[in-house]
Amino acid sequence: NIQAILTDPTCGSATQQLARAGAYQVSSGIHNLVASVAPWSSIASGRRLLEKTNVLLNRKSSEDYIFAVLFCLNALCTPLQVVKSDINPSWEKGLTRNVEEFATMCDKCGPQIYAALSDPQTKQAID
Repeated sequence: NIQAILTDPTCGSATQQLARAGAYQVSSGIHNLVASVAPWSSIASGRRLLEKTNVLLNRKSSEDYIFAVLFCLNALCTPLQVVKSDINPSWEKGLTRNVEEFATMCDKCGPQIYAALSDPQTKQAID
């Protein structure tokens, strides 16, 4: 049972239409509609996973390719410590965990975060 098909940005459009993650398949109009109107659904989770992996694959670095695969394994197969602590807020983590993580980051690293975001060069690197 195939859980995911990731496509490199250099793949042709026919190949990119084969991309899928969990319950979501890129080529399905119904899946795209469900993902848009029901962001809590497993279909929407699959679309978010593909969006995250596409960002990584578009960077064209070996490290990002590895993390794209690790994010898929974590979301679709088994929890992995190396990607478990993704700092981005998400439906998958839920409101409480997102708020807790944000509060912890601000408590422990507030001045450093402010300094990084205040410096144009550092902010550009983060974005």
